[in-house]
Amino acid sequence: MTLEDDCLVSSGIFGPNSLIKAPLLAKSRIKSQKTFSHNYLHSQMSAQQLKLYYFTGVRGRAEYIRQILKLANVPYEEVSITFDTWSKYKGEMPLGQVPVLEVDGVKLGQSLAIARYLGERYGLSPKEPLARALLEMIADHISDAQNSGAFKDWPLICLELQPCEDKAAFFREKIRPLLDACANLVENYLVESENGTLLGKDKITWADIYAAEFFSKCVDFGEKDCLEAFPHIKALIDRIHNEPVIKKHIAARGETKF
Repeated sequence: MTLEDDCLVSSGIFGPNSLIKAPLLAKSRIKSQKTFSHNYLHSQMSAQQLKLYYFTGVRGRAEYIRQILKLANVPYEEVSITFDTWSKYKGEMPLGQVPVLEVDGVKLGQSLAIARYLGERYGLSPKEPLARALLEMIADHISDAQNSGAFKDWPLICLELQPCEDKAAFFREKIRPLLDACANLVENYLVESENGTLLGKDKITWADIYAAEFFSKCVDFGEKDCLEAFPHIKALIDRIHNEPVIKKHIAARGETKF
């Protein structure tokens, strides 16, 4: 009998008057361990059931998650939310926000956490720890820009959820300085790359998809020429968006406001 079993007996949970004796407890433990191991292995070998929760007709912070799933050839169900029905779903989300990826009934929030998980789960992340850290460093740098100052207001303005008298002036005066500062550092990494990806490897990573989507939205909803000074970023966008499955996805999604 193990120390843990002894504690259970002495605590009275399985006391001397119990019908469950220590040998039976040990057998039960072995059986439960075998059952757990079998169920765990079965769940690992089985296809995961994935649901992606996000707003209908909006690229936003879910779009690069969609593209990661497409590139990995992973089926998923998209649960489309409207701004009118959002109040119904908000309380069900772990952080009260979307996107959320539900994995076999477990809801995972924060778009970058989702992207990292999918990258590791489906082979779109480096195996070597330092390479992973470098990739996450660049992704976090982009995320810092995305979450700073006027960049936080830009999606709301594009979706007409926040008033703005002159969108073009707002982008030029408020967004461009933040965009240029972010893009300069990313461009420098791509200049050193051997094949145009963030790590200079043949294989596209989740962070390449994230970067391409972030910068392409600046072109699509800001200024068409805002990346002219950053040719390597433009080349990364072209490479990602010309991946056959992603190209097909982009063609099918149609026009969006953001």
